[in-house]
Amino acid sequence: MGGITPLLLLHSERLFTHPSCHASSTTGRHYLRGTLTGTSDTARPDVPAVCRVIWAEQPVVEILNARNDEDLLAAMRTADRTGLDSSIGWPVAFMSLLAAHQAGARLPARSRYAPHGGRDGLVRFTHRLTEDVAWKRTGAGQQRPLSVAADKLGIVAMRAVGLPECLAEAGPAVPRDGSGSVVEVYPVFALIQWGLAGKESYKGRKPEAFPVRAEILAGLGGGLGLSLSERVREQCTRGEHGLDALGRTDETGLHRRGKSW
Repeated sequence: MGGITPLLLLHSERLFTHPSCHASSTTGRHYLRGTLTGTSDTARPDVPAVCRVIWAEQPVVEILNARNDEDLLAAMRTADRTGLDSSIGWPVAFMSLLAAHQAGARLPARSRYAPHGGRDGLVRFTHRLTEDVAWKRTGAGQQRPLSVAADKLGIVAMRAVGLPECLAEAGPAVPRDGSGSVVEVYPVFALIQWGLAGKESYKGRKPEAFPVRAEILAGLGGGLGLSLSERVREQCTRGEHGLDALGRTDETGLHRRGKSW
């Protein structure tokens, strides 16, 4: 598929209906998610990029800053599992297209994923099967994933693919199928599956986004039984980056408990 299996709960239940969400057998275990939103964001010390949850009888939630890759790697090394909000690979057909073009060979034929989708049959070049399956199974409608091959996500992925490689320099190789210490997470699709995606966007600094973030925060915290400090609540409602980080940590923790596909 050219990347990691997407981390999603493909069930009809909402987040808070999963009793196993509440950590009891994972005391002392860490799950961490690094938000990769581009170098301009993670380079700014005032923008939170990582959320770390230490699972215990009373889970501890921290929103951390990550000014560069070394900050991210340092945090990832303390975790049992990391969820990256980024594609960690490119479509196989896209890679074949580039290789054929460079070699002056015949280009691969255009094609579509079944049962539908793809303008002019280019979808296999722009999107991985991973993203196509996640998009269709979650009922996301028009909210198709960004293309890692032909959209802004490309520069994020170029950075993301280097992180597991750096981790492997001082430890075992990190598999790209989600079975190791790093998994790929899908924020919008997870919120849809958990019943936390409203009509209004939680992104940005417009006034109407603040109550939307507060509602999502309440759902995430309540669903996993997290007691959030005032500082964490402020960081998660002030802007979307802290909330994104917390949400991806929740996804990663659920993946660790086998609540993914």
